[in-house]
Amino acid sequence: PGDRGKSGIAGRSTRAERVETRSDRRSRAGIRCLEGTLTMAELRVEDIIRRPLITEKNTRLMEIGQYSFAVALSANKIQIRSAVEQTFDVKVKAVNTLVVKPVKRSRSASKRGGKINGHEASWKKAVVTLQPGFRIDLFEQV
Repeated sequence: PGDRGKSGIAGRSTRAERVETRSDRRSRAGIRCLEGTLTMAELRVEDIIRRPLITEKNTRLMEIGQYSFAVALSANKIQIRSAVEQTFDVKVKAVNTLVVKPVKRSRSASKRGGKINGHEASWKKAVVTLQPGFRIDLFEQV
């Protein structure tokens, strides 16, 4: 009458029947596995570089061949390097990245006099150093 596993009790299974491998969990979660190694989700070049960062400090850095960009939070240095090389047709010497932490903000609500607390979203900044002889004309392309 009922499906009984090796344990002999209906609806119950032994530990050996419940154990799933890591690749089973990853495939169930929708992560692609290729010969036991994880592949990163592909980001398009347009999605990697969000915008150039133009400040006083960054304009001084442009004179020595370093350019700052706001990039996708999930992008790594290799993806940023290839995106800059493809977009601006330059050779990249180095990529330095940092995650700008969220800043807490609060404001007063007008009707009930309460306070609303929140924070800005965190974002990733990339400082790209170019090979000597290469330039990016940001102001001409904007």
